[in-house]
Formats: sequence, structure tokens, C-alpha cells
Amino acid sequence: MLAIVRRKLKTVEKSKKKETAERIIDNYIDDILKRGDHVAIRDLMDRFDGKAVQKVQIQNEKDAEWLELFKGIQDEARAETEDDTEEVSEG
Repeated sequence: MLAIVRRKLKTVEKSKKKETAERIIDNYIDDILKRGDHVAIRDLMDRFDGKAVQKVQIQNEKDAEWLELFKGIQDEARAETEDDTEEVSEG
């Protein structure tokens, strides 16, 4: 879309480029609103504000059990590694 606007603006006097660009954009917005083109409206809004970030966190009792189990395994592995390090440095 930007390439089309740039191409059209190449034929316009320098003093009228901003006004012409605004008119092209206004016409585009009017057209998508008249047509009710929801995809184009959404895409246009994404360009203004950026896409909304959506975070989803799912957790239930089973997840908590698994997380606790893995935390325990990780803690054990960390403790074993620390024990091994002490033995190596002493020896």
C-alpha cells in the first residue's frame, strides 16, 4: 500500500505531497469503512497501535503437582552437582 502511495506522490508537486498523501489515506479509510471491510480495518488499527499482546496462563492442580515434582528433581540434581564439586575440589 505504501508503494502505491509513493508512486502516486511522484507525480504531485512537492508543495502538495503532504496534502495529497493525506487525501489518499482519508479516501482509503472512508472506502474500507463504507465496505465494512473488517480485515482492512483491523490491519489499519494494528498499524496505528500495534497488535495487542495476549498472554494465556493455564494452571490446574495436576500442573501444580508436575511442577512440584520437576522442581524436586531439579533441586536434587543441583544438590548432587554441588556435592560432586566439593569432592573434586578436595581431592
